[in-house]
Amino acid sequence: VYVCMYITFAYCFQIVLFIKTYMFNYKILEPDAAPQNISVVNKTATTILVTWDKVPIAKRNGVILSYKVEYTSATSNETKSKQVRASTQYLEIDGLEKNSNYTITVMASNSKGYGPASEVIFVVTDQNSKSLSALTFTNELRSRGNQLSCSLQWQQGTHTCH
Repeated sequence: VYVCMYITFAYCFQIVLFIKTYMFNYKILEPDAAPQNISVVNKTATTILVTWDKVPIAKRNGVILSYKVEYTSATSNETKSKQVRASTQYLEIDGLEKNSNYTITVMASNSKGYGPASEVIFVVTDQNSKSLSALTFTNELRSRGNQLSCSLQWQQGTHTCH
């Protein structure tokens, strides 16, 4: 009986020591990496679409809660930012100046705060105000042996990702 109590006590002591050492000293950190594969597309002369891939799982340090896109006009040197939920990996930014240079960065946040900014992406907004043509998929698939083909069509107008 005494041996069982001693083993149980020693085991409980080890568990408590582990909890005190690792659980209470464990610090949650901001993400260690920025979102990957940032892409910027001009939609109109005053609107751009920014897309990105998630932060690698090993670099998140917890659950990603949101993304912040910062954009700076080279003309005014004014930096603005917009935030989106973590489930969204794109942001449409409108109200920009025509034919202007902008720098774009994207950051991810967890419960501790924002991680590092992505590499800077440079974009020049279009000069004219007409919207770009967009390539759209019409859900028409055809299979021929090992080949799969689909129908695409061009449409004029402004398109928004949802």
